Amino acid sequence: MMSANKRKERPSFLMMVYMWLFILVAVVNITGIASTKLYESIFPFFIVSLLNIFLAALLILQALKTTSKSERRLSIIYLIGVAVLAAVTFFRFLFMQSS
Repeated sequence: MMSANKRKERPSFLMMVYMWLFILVAVVNITGIASTKLYESIFPFFIVSLLNIFLAALLILQALKTTSKSERRLSIIYLIGVAVLAAVTFFRFLFMQSS
């Protein structure tokens, strides 16, 4: 009965910032995947790749630093999402370069 009345704890402010960074990076990646002209040169792909690497590094550091199990789980979920988006973006770039 005690656990039913317990309020669900909110993520920390830092995790909320990482969530918005994840959404921003996801939108940039999806825009690059859907665009037919964005990856004609390597510079936009390089910028998107740097964003992916930066967010992945922040999420790895957060997962290692935090003591909260829920924040660690959320960091790993975001990290998997960034990895999938980065892989799809990379293969889209390769496809665009070979065409």
